[in-house]
Amino acid sequence: MLQLVEEWIKENIKVHLTRGNTVFLPKWIRMNNDIIPGHEAIISTHLGAIYIKRKLTESFENQIIISSNGALYIPAEIRRKVKIGYGTTFEVYTNHQKTLQLVPIKK
Repeated sequence: MLQLVEEWIKENIKVHLTRGNTVFLPKWIRMNNDIIPGHEAIISTHLGAIYIKRKLTESFENQIIISSNGALYIPAEIRRKVKIGYGTTFEVYTNHQKTLQLVPIKK
């Protein structure tokens, strides 16, 4: 069986987890990935990274609302799974399916 490899593009930006457990994504990266203020997004985790994608259909995964200033709240269960806290810095990756990948930078 042929397995396709997901191609991730590293964006020239880093984001940080605030005391309010949010990350702020710049407008250009939100618009390029159809993450629109007021809409729902799906947030999940896999292998130590956080994945964010605009919600298009019903889902049982964690869902968040995108604020007007680009803030995304990271739920407690995701923070525990990825082992992150206030001040964690992430590298941002995107792909052609308009999914964001936030990868914590290990110090």
